[in-house]
Amino acid sequence: RGAQYLLVLCLTVVLNFALPRMMPGSPMVFLAGEDVGFLTPEQRANTVFDIHSPERLKWHYFPERGFKQEYGHDRRGIMFKEMDPKQRHLAYALMASGLSQVGFIKASTIMSIEEIVRVIEADNTGHRDAERFHFTIFGKPGPSGVWAWRVEGHHVALNFTIRDGRVISSSPTFFGANPHEVPVAPHKG
Repeated sequence: RGAQYLLVLCLTVVLNFALPRMMPGSPMVFLAGEDVGFLTPEQRANTVFDIHSPERLKWHYFPERGFKQEYGHDRRGIMFKEMDPKQRHLAYALMASGLSQVGFIKASTIMSIEEIVRVIEADNTGHRDAERFHFTIFGKPGPSGVWAWRVEGHHVALNFTIRDGRVISSSPTFFGANPHEVPVAPHKG
């Protein structure tokens, strides 16, 4: 897992500094690809929505059960655990392209806390899962027009809207943690 974070951080440096100088448009456009080519057609069906879809307004930092109670259905989008390694790396790199290095580390850490909570709660239902975070795209990623993407799950909600290759909104955004202090080893503290 440490190598994965190192790779994503290296990609972040390249994306934030080199790519904007080498190619027109946003690194997010490059990562998402105009045809969202890193997703299979089956995955696109539950992951890519029209930019004006009411689904875009349904965001929350609650775990899956709370989201379902609030909106009456499960979250849309592909979960990280449903992605192959290449897709997962691209999704993490897209996350990193919208966050500072510290922000990306915080988001990734919050996501990993689900495993700690799973152990503390002795959960064997799959409810607590560090890869149960959903990735969704709205509209058609490209250097012109408006499109958006979202990553969310328990205590993480990231929403970005891009117009003509520039981020015009990075909200709503939410970072939380529970527990904020881990009571047991090996991650105590």
